[in-house]
Amino acid sequence: MGDEAKQLLRVRLAVRLVLALAAAASVAGNVLHARPNPISQAISAWPPLALLIAIEVLSRAPSSTTRARAAARLGGTTSIALIAAWISYGHMAAVARHYGEVGAAPYLLPLSVDGLIAVASVCLLEVHTRLAQESAQRGEVAAQPVSRQDQVAQLAREGRQPKEIAAQLGISPRRVYQLRQKAAAVPE
Repeated sequence: MGDEAKQLLRVRLAVRLVLALAAAASVAGNVLHARPNPISQAISAWPPLALLIAIEVLSRAPSSTTRARAAARLGGTTSIALIAAWISYGHMAAVARHYGEVGAAPYLLPLSVDGLIAVASVCLLEVHTRLAQESAQRGEVAAQPVSRQDQVAQLAREGRQPKEIAAQLGISPRRVYQLRQKAAAVPE
């Protein structure tokens, strides 16, 4: 791993901490606004937590190979972000007013939290992209799931015998033959 990759990993950790802090502030504002019972508080805490989870999933998942999938992922995350921002804004503004903030402060305070979440989210995705590029430049293969059929086909291309493939993958030789036949039927 190169020096730039190590630096990016440190930056990713810092960005995740900032994102967690902003999400915690949003959750706290929402919970303070909720009625004093666990169900109301859990419901109020959910939108920023859902956004945090969506951002983590988006930053960890391999990049989409089609525009439609990328658009669906981005659209879903944007929808969650808008819902979380809408709900949290009202809750945080009400809590700030309740605890004595006056003038524009109660209306700007939620924007600072939501803005920090937005900036940290974009930074996290950018760091993810840069790490993937760094890995590709070094010729490393990203850790992406590979189907059993693809594994069998790759090992067969390397000249491995079916029994060797079966032993390595922990499957029966019969299953190796089945997967090789399926792989041969699929055009590359």
